[in-house]
Amino acid sequence: MSIRTASRATTDRPQENRRGDMLDAAARSFARQGYHGTSIRDIAAEVGVQPSSLYYFFRSKDDLFEAVYQKGMEEMQSSVEAAIATADDPWTRLERAAMAHLQSLLTSADYNTLVANIVPRGDSDLNRRLIRHRDSYEKVFIRLIKALPLPPRTDRRMFRLAVLGALNFVVSWYRPGGATPKAIARKIIRMFRRQMDPQAED
Repeated sequence: MSIRTASRATTDRPQENRRGDMLDAAARSFARQGYHGTSIRDIAAEVGVQPSSLYYFFRSKDDLFEAVYQKGMEEMQSSVEAAIATADDPWTRLERAAMAHLQSLLTSADYNTLVANIVPRGDSDLNRRLIRHRDSYEKVFIRLIKALPLPPRTDRRMFRLAVLGALNFVVSWYRPGGATPKAIARKIIRMFRRQMDPQAED
């Protein structure tokens, strides 16, 4: 490694760490105060920098919000991919993916809280960007459901939307102390499986 390369690596690392600190602070603010209740100035104050420092990494509040949302989606996808890595049976893979998905949504982590409570809609540029990140994540479930031995003429897109809709709706009624997120997800997938395969065992 040349002196110039080493120097660049040394200077890039603190910058990346600072960007990570900014994302963490933004995730906390957005999760607790919402998009409109959060300001760049508030986030900068929490990190201990000037607002102009945030604009070095993010051109706008929308860009910062997108970066937080993207990181939440990427963390959720990593959890799902890890959960299905050692399973071969298609229904088992879907069940494990659902368990990891719901576990991620219902944890107290700020990134997951943001993802759980933001459903991008509308035609704004920000919403279109968020939808692209969401769609990228849902490709995992497209692959999983494509592999299922479903009855002929099953609308797999509608099946996927129904499964994800059922899982995501848990966020609105879940309370700690009852069934665990993983247990709830397992029951949801097995309910769907019984409808598609009456011979399926619990």
